[in-house]
Amino acid sequence: MQFELLRKQVQQFVKLQNSKNVLLVRHGQSMGNYSGTVTGWTDTKLTLKGRAQANKLFQGFVGSVDKFTSINSSDLIRSLDTAYISLAFPEKSIIKVDPLLRELNFGKEEGIHFDSLSQERKDLINNIEFKAVDGESWHDTRKRAIQFFGKLPEGNHLVFTHGGLMCSLTWYLGLQNTLPNGSLVALQLDPKTNEPNKIIFDWSYPKEEEEVEL
Repeated sequence: MQFELLRKQVQQFVKLQNSKNVLLVRHGQSMGNYSGTVTGWTDTKLTLKGRAQANKLFQGFVGSVDKFTSINSSDLIRSLDTAYISLAFPEKSIIKVDPLLRELNFGKEEGIHFDSLSQERKDLINNIEFKAVDGESWHDTRKRAIQFFGKLPEGNHLVFTHGGLMCSLTWYLGLQNTLPNGSLVALQLDPKTNEPNKIIFDWSYPKEEEEVEL
């Protein structure tokens, strides 16, 4: 039922006219997600569960893949593999890869177990004003995502990326929680600034699927 709803939402998205819109997809579960480590720019692979999540997403994209104005992905392997699997392994040339779509660079905290951090530090990381030591701020991440959007022509674009980057874009639109692995959010962009100005729809990966251990 949930994937049928997603398919219908995607079908409606690709029919939007006279605007620039992006459909952002968070990658499936990665080894970093599974182990609870802060990954950011660390190039960690999908788990078997993450690959299964990506495979399920195909149900949402079937019949619409060739209707996107462009298909794009972060250059990190967890994002790229989610794209390839969920689109049924298309020719690699149709997926445009761009490092501007990477997760926030957590600097010195890359590779640290999140649960080993103090509650104060966890709360700070989850604050929109956070800036990593020797890394990026959430504002930096948002800025480079908007820089990427500026390179896109008018149309409806599919973008595979990361949860933190997605949250940095939706925060000011009222969606402030990181979406689960395999989730999507569609955004309308301001024609002048390329900043998101409206959430078209958001879709969370079904919890019963998300929790299946593989």
